[in-house]
Amino acid sequence: MENKAGAGIFSVLGIAIMVVLQVPCAAGPGGRSDGAGAPRCAITSPAGGTIVRGDFELSGTAVNGSLPLESVEVRVDGGPWRYAEGLDDWTIRIDISLMRDGNHTVYARARDANNQSAEASINISVRNPGPAVESGTDPVCLIFAVVIAGVVASVVLGASARRMMGANRQSPTRVRTYPRDGAR
Repeated sequence: MENKAGAGIFSVLGIAIMVVLQVPCAAGPGGRSDGAGAPRCAITSPAGGTIVRGDFELSGTAVNGSLPLESVEVRVDGGPWRYAEGLDDWTIRIDISLMRDGNHTVYARARDANNQSAEASINISVRNPGPAVESGTDPVCLIFAVVIAGVVASVVLGASARRMMGANRQSPTRVRTYPRDGAR
């Protein structure tokens, strides 16, 4: 009977030690604490579905779990992870000017000292501006382009026509005419 009582005391003591080691009393220098195991991460701006172009600022929040936060990282689609500035409130500038237009996913993750992480994601719609085009076209440039196109077309068509005529050309035949009296 004493063995069972002793085992129960050690079990309760073991659980108490685990609770004390897992849940800090106050947040350390790595950010706010919610007392849970893994950190949490949220993207606060821009909102999901936002149309973005060029470069934009992504920001969010992170809350450490049982250990202090070490970093917040961000990536677009399957690209490389990049470090954001800040931990509790973080931000990063993302250049998407060379990305194709369409829907993309932005991921953010908060990591702690044990390399535990939590991810958050949003979908964005990329609409990058096309190449800069002036509102009017210079008429001289337009005329020059038409003339060049005409010259190129005549050279190409002229060469094709000469080749075709050369292939169908027969050698000239000599026709002899004789007087009617049969003299040669």
